[in-house]
Amino acid sequence: KHLAQYSNQTDKNGWKSLVENCYLRLQRECPEFKYILNKLEPSKGDWKRANIEPDSKVSLKDCSDFFKISKFKYLEHTGDTSKVIITDSSWTDYFLDGSYSKLSLIKTNNCDFVITFIESNNYIRNGFSKPGDKYRYKILQKFDTYYEMFIEIPGSTQMQTFRLYY
Repeated sequence: KHLAQYSNQTDKNGWKSLVENCYLRLQRECPEFKYILNKLEPSKGDWKRANIEPDSKVSLKDCSDFFKISKFKYLEHTGDTSKVIITDSSWTDYFLDGSYSKLSLIKTNNCDFVITFIESNNYIRNGFSKPGDKYRYKILQKFDTYYEMFIEIPGSTQMQTFRLYY
């Protein structure tokens, strides 16, 4: 409804870019839109919608160990595997197509942290996030091959759990 007014004000490529950017950004900013997309195309990864924030079942040692590992993997919505390198102050995603996303990391306590988007040369991540966008993480539980994680977009009702493999 709101995009139609711009269709005659730009060329075909500009119009396509505008629609794609709105589609990606809406997934972050509009919980209802994200819910509809998840119904239409269920995740092939480990991501699950959360209605409430789960309680953490990890020990302080488990959390300390998490930050010593540094190299992790997770399954994307598509089922593809992405790699993550975590340091004391950064989170960097590496995707199958060779692209990356860089985020800063600040621990808020022993088992929680916030990552802040800096930049990405990945088309989807660059459209989904803007510099300064924050994501709050909580370590929920440690298993033999992965950590169960909680993620929330601050200021939104969007919450999910997923597995971060080590």
